[in-house]
Amino acid sequence: MRDMETSIPYSEIFSIAVAIIAIIVSAWAAFGTRKNEKEMVILQRRQVELGEVQEYRAQATAQQEQQLSIARSLHTWWARNSENEWGVVVENNGDLGALSQVEIAVSGNNRNSKIKIKNLVPGIHFVKSEFEGFLHPRKIKSVDTFEPLANSTKHSVLSSEFSDAVGNRWQIQNGSKAVKINN
Repeated sequence: MRDMETSIPYSEIFSIAVAIIAIIVSAWAAFGTRKNEKEMVILQRRQVELGEVQEYRAQATAQQEQQLSIARSLHTWWARNSENEWGVVVENNGDLGALSQVEIAVSGNNRNSKIKIKNLVPGIHFVKSEFEGFLHPRKIKSVDTFEPLANSTKHSVLSSEFSDAVGNRWQIQNGSKAVKINN
């Protein structure tokens, strides 16, 4: 008797081949999806890092603008008025409201000294210099009758310090930007 030949119908072979191909395609797609997911995670991380860098730059720019604004809020210079009184003009432009614990280091009358003002309201003030020191500031309407001593080698404002309304302490060194010296 002849061996019984077992033959697998072509339809079953085709079905098996399609199933194997489907498994391979699914595995390849899953691998590709996993790779894409990794790439997406990396891309999202980079976007977050870029956002953090941009936020840091924006904060730094805002801080610089704040420091410049604060530095512009207090102006000080030596001057002489029409009555030949010498002293320091102190202008609080009011952007920060009243300033407190103002200390202005000056050089003049052959010595260094400090002008101390407990509360400086917005406006222009004149602090008259006397041989023994400085008088209390008096508010003036304008600086039109004052001559700045801009070219004097014996009279200069060295630095200014003050506290703003929220208690931050600021220092301005010889006309430069304001630097926060405490929190």
